[in-house]
Amino acid sequence: MFEDLVKYCVCGSRRSSADYSSMHTRWGSFRADIDSKLGAVPYRLGRGSDIEAAVESLSRDLTAAYEENCPLRKVQGKGKATFWTKDLEDRKRAVHKLLSRVKHRRGSPLWEEYKKALQEYKKEIRRASRESWRHFCQSINDIPATARIHRVLCKDIKQDWGSLHDPSGGNTTSEEDTLRLLMIRTFPVPQ
Repeated sequence: MFEDLVKYCVCGSRRSSADYSSMHTRWGSFRADIDSKLGAVPYRLGRGSDIEAAVESLSRDLTAAYEENCPLRKVQGKGKATFWTKDLEDRKRAVHKLLSRVKHRRGSPLWEEYKKALQEYKKEIRRASRESWRHFCQSINDIPATARIHRVLCKDIKQDWGSLHDPSGGNTTSEEDTLRLLMIRTFPVPQ
């Protein structure tokens, strides 16, 4: 009971859909507000009650200045994977159920069943991910969509362009060949 109460008090009763983002804080205005608020308060610290009053006043002033200069922004969640389906969820649940049954029994015949189910589950995730990516790439037909794919591809600078299947049945071997093939497939020359 006490633990639930602490969780309620610390975490809040419900998650807010808006939050403060320090990235968008107007820091110059924040500093000016702090200077004006702190300059107006005479801090004379003598007794314990004076210190507590000064701490409360300082805390209140800092919080007010921050809330004035840091606008509330809508919290953007990471979202759900676009390829995730009910079938994948069911497979995941089945694999975890098998794992809990065979966890402490390595010699059990269920262990092979678990390994096979896990292998199938991972293969299905890879298939669904590839299919989703293929669908996304085929649906690109305007500038904003092209910009989105550019952002995705440019996230990891260390990532090299992969090879593509060329019309002769082989794969491209260099970055130039890959780019040339992309140009030919994207902008075919009319005959």
